Amino acid sequence: MLMLLGAFSLCAVGAMAQTPVPAPASAPAPAPKWDFLQPGFWFDVPTSMSKTEVYGARVGLPFCSGKAKVCGLETAVLCGATDTVYGAQACVLASIGKYVDGLQLAVVNYCESVDGVQVGAVNVATKSSCQVGLVNYIEGARFPVTLLFNYKF
Repeated sequence: MLMLLGAFSLCAVGAMAQTPVPAPASAPAPAPKWDFLQPGFWFDVPTSMSKTEVYGARVGLPFCSGKAKVCGLETAVLCGATDTVYGAQACVLASIGKYVDGLQLAVVNYCESVDGVQVGAVNVATKSSCQVGLVNYIEGARFPVTLLFNYKF
């Protein structure tokens, strides 16, 4: 009887070792963090500007920037430098970005690609834009440097 019990326990342990263990259910991805109003004081200060998206306004006193997108308005006393803006990037001295879908307005505007309009004294784009200003430059345009108006789509 003791041998039979020992053989049974070995079989049970062997069967348990061969039974596949189900994979744990993956947790749903957390929703991105966002703010309605986000103040900035320097480039990436506070650090939340690179992690928290804005659906409303990002205000730089005097600077603001970030990798997290802005859907709405980015404005700053001196310079706004958020990578991606959907809406308007309107700053007193400089507006800088990688992609703007809307309006970029400042004394100096720089962006890789603008699906909209840049308005300022000096406008620079490396891929595409529609520009209104004193001096306008778009890399690869038919006329790269123009006065008053330039475009490349």
